[in-house]
Amino acid sequence: MPYDATASSVSIGRVRPDDGPAIMRFYDGLTAESRRRRFLGFGRVSATAAAGFCGPDHEHSEGFVAVTLGGPADGSIVGHLCLEPAGADGAEEVALAVANERQGQGIGRRLFEAAIAWSLGRGVPRLAASAFSDNSGVLRLLSSAPGGARIRPAGGGVVEIEMPLPVSERTVSSSGLACSSPRRRRPARAAAGSASRGSS
Repeated sequence: MPYDATASSVSIGRVRPDDGPAIMRFYDGLTAESRRRRFLGFGRVSATAAAGFCGPDHEHSEGFVAVTLGGPADGSIVGHLCLEPAGADGAEEVALAVANERQGQGIGRRLFEAAIAWSLGRGVPRLAASAFSDNSGVLRLLSSAPGGARIRPAGGGVVEIEMPLPVSERTVSSSGLACSSPRRRRPARAAAGSASRGSS
């Protein structure tokens, strides 16, 4: 009986400190075009960059991976999403990619839902991303954010996507004001500002 490679056959969880080699293998396994779309032209992910993806502080930055359950590729990473601080207002920049052979199976959507839940739980006011304007799959996915998405041209065939998060769904203090822990501004990593095609 063939292996049923569906979204239900993967587990979504936070990236672990020792996931660097697996994340590097994941990005090496993407087609050159998928890497170009994920990183807006950036090439191969180095071991240093892969290790950097595994070091979020879980308060101001976060990472999620989709890992296969069972089958011939058990334990392999087939999807990756990262969140990095993107503004003085506490915004987060989101970027994701899904293995080419697993695109269209709902894995990207599950990763994005994990990112939304993490952001809402920390009072993040908005998410931001950048993508090529013809990346219809990721634009459709990001537009499914609870507050919708505003898309504007950024030049060079790239668009910027802003996703405001509903105040009513964010962490609310006893005074009724949206709040979160004090957030420090950190520059987003060079590889954290785009998304891959067909990751829904």
